[in-house]
Amino acid sequence: MAQNNSGSSAASLLAALAIAVGVALFGFLLLGKRTPAPLRMVAQPTNIVSTAIAPSSTNDPADPNAEHVDLVEKANNLLAEGRPQDALPLIEQAIKATPEDETLYFNLGIALARSGRKPEAFKAYEKAIEIYPDYPEAHNNLGNLHMETANLAQAIHHFKEALRSNPDSASAHNNLGTALMKQGDSATATLEFAEAVRLNPQYVEARCNLGNAYLSQKRLQEAAEQFQAALQIAPQFPPAISGMARVRRAAQSAR
Repeated sequence: MAQNNSGSSAASLLAALAIAVGVALFGFLLLGKRTPAPLRMVAQPTNIVSTAIAPSSTNDPADPNAEHVDLVEKANNLLAEGRPQDALPLIEQAIKATPEDETLYFNLGIALARSGRKPEAFKAYEKAIEIYPDYPEAHNNLGNLHMETANLAQAIHHFKEALRSNPDSASAHNNLGTALMKQGDSATATLEFAEAVRLNPQYVEARCNLGNAYLSQKRLQEAAEQFQAALQIAPQFPPAISGMARVRRAAQSAR
């Protein structure tokens, strides 16, 4: 009897998935490989471009901060335009003028990381934290760098430091969950992803990560709900489409 109930439950889930996935999933399955894709965690760095000095209310060239403000604004604009290498000399020049401004080192870390100069980016974020130990965004980005280099212990440390300073950071909760999943702690990772979604219900990456965590625990209905929610927010989001496909395959296997 237990076997029949299991088959009935799997069949019900399959029927629900068939309705939810629709054309997007059909297209994915036509193009997808037969071998199930590995679970993919979506870590989100806090690539916030901080303004070190607020823009001056006037354009008075006699203002002693005018040149520095101009450098910061130009560097921030270049970072926003995806030109980190062009932003680097401006940030470095601004640092010479105010070497104890942690936000400049934070922006330097972003520019260096985006330029592929990770060893130097580590040092820039570490300098920002040395000046301001409770800098959540710097801890979050530094944690991502450590995760990219497979130093999970340090990544987890910095994500926890980011959350100690800012417990409401959905990005840090998501990133901590990602590191914990890589470490094999899916139960705790699930809690972190769930908190990220609670803090920001529109956070599609966190929803997909939560779906993947549920899927790794064979909690297929809960996984499907998260991928469906992500698709409602971003109908063409690839991790959500592939996640729904994996749930469907898992449900078929359980029949």
